[in-house]
Formats: sequence, C-alpha cells, structure tokens
Amino acid sequence: MPFRIGAGSGIGCTGALVTSVFAGAGAASVYFFVTGTTTLAPIYSDSGLTTPLLNPVSADGLGRLPNIYLDDTLTYRVRAVDS
Repeated sequence: MPFRIGAGSGIGCTGALVTSVFAGAGAASVYFFVTGTTTLAPIYSDSGLTTPLLNPVSADGLGRLPNIYLDDTLTYRVRAVDS
C-alpha cells in the first residue's frame, strides 16, 4: 500500500497515511531522495502511483503540501528547506 503525505496538523503517521504541515515555514520545498543517495525519488499524486509529481514539492504560503503518495517498495529520505 502506498504512503500518502498531505495537508494535516503536525507530522504524524496513522497506518499508511502520513500528514505534514510546516507551520510557520511559509513556502517550503520538500525533496524526496532514495536513501543513501542524492538521487531524487519518484513521488506521486495518486494512490495508484500512476501520476508523477515534480520533485521537489513546494508547500503553499501556509506550509501545506499537496497529497503526496510514496512507493512502499522504496526507502525515502526527506529534506525540507525554506524556499
């Protein structure tokens, strides 16, 4: 089952749902890498993992991310930076 990251409160995980808000960060950029490399990992906008998203993903002015689905066969490293 793919993991999903999207707008929520704080950073947490309930089952396969991961939510994230960078409160006070404004327009942050979030990078998803294959762990142990500098290779950007594939991320998706749908649970079927058929619609790729651009990596990095930009948060809006309130620090909210769009829904992001991750392939559970990969191990991701995530880096968030101020834009």
